This record gives sequence, C-alpha cells and structure tokens, in this order.
Amino acid sequence: MDLKRKTFPISHVKAVDTTQGIIEAIVSVFEVIDCYNERIKPGFFKASLERRRAKGVWMHEWNKPVAKTLEQRELAPGDPLLPESIKHLGGLYIKGQFNLETQRGKEAFSDIAFGIIDEYSIGFVTIRETVDKAGVTELLEGELYEWSPVLVGANPATGTVSVK
Repeated sequence: MDLKRKTFPISHVKAVDTTQGIIEAIVSVFEVIDCYNERIKPGFFKASLERRRAKGVWMHEWNKPVAKTLEQRELAPGDPLLPESIKHLGGLYIKGQFNLETQRGKEAFSDIAFGIIDEYSIGFVTIRETVDKAGVTELLEGELYEWSPVLVGANPATGTVSVK
C-alpha cells in the first residue's frame, strides 16, 4: 500500500480569531439620582432611538470611536435582560460591536472583557426636563448621541451584561 500525503506550506494557514468584539450593556439606569443630581425617566430616549443609532466612543472622546451600535432600546422594569440589582428600575440597553481592526477598538474591548472598565456613561442633549421639590432635575426627553465605556460613570448602576 502506498501512503499518500498532501501537504501545504504553513504560510497559507490563517489564524482565526473567534472573538466577536460584542458587548451588551446597560449604559443608563432609570429612576436613579446620579452625581449631577439628575434622574433619567423612562421614555427619555424613545424618540431619539427611533431617529438615530448612538455611537460607541472611548470615555466620551468623540475623536476616538470604538464601537458601532447593533441594537439599542429602553428596557422596562422587570425585563429579563436587566441585571438583578437594577431589575426594578429599567434602563437603556445597548448591544455594540467594537472595531477590533483598530488598536483603540481592540484595547477598549479588551479592557471591558478583562473587567478593568465596567461602567458606562452617555452623551446627550436634554430636550425636556423638570425640577422636583427636592431640587432633582427630572430628565424627560433627550437626544442620545453616544455611549461610552468609562472608568467611573455618573450613574454607578450601569454595567456590562455580556461580552463575546
């Protein structure tokens, strides 16, 4: 019996990275007074989310885009995507994919996956607000432009739901 062998040079093998660079996060939490003495109310993002997709940027630096938004929506209290700690509050859910073809996107995703960066913040313009009797600004409607992974967010209840 003649044994046949088929070989090919190793240079033709392409390494495949199965990391997708996808995160799911709650980037804003409703009904929590943040460090700016503001409380985002459910429905704040509704109209904005219908008009545009927010961009993922590194720590609010608009010259450092790192991710595109695949999905964005407000989650009502009790939604199964909400972590237990905020399940009773609701919030803004983002599914984003980091650009792993850029160094900044790769590093940003790596810091989130490693757990160094575990809070989020948002960049928005307020369209409608009121101030309650305690002096807390109630944010009722706004235009969302970006979400950012940050070291410390204005609202510490934000967080990563999953990393793929």
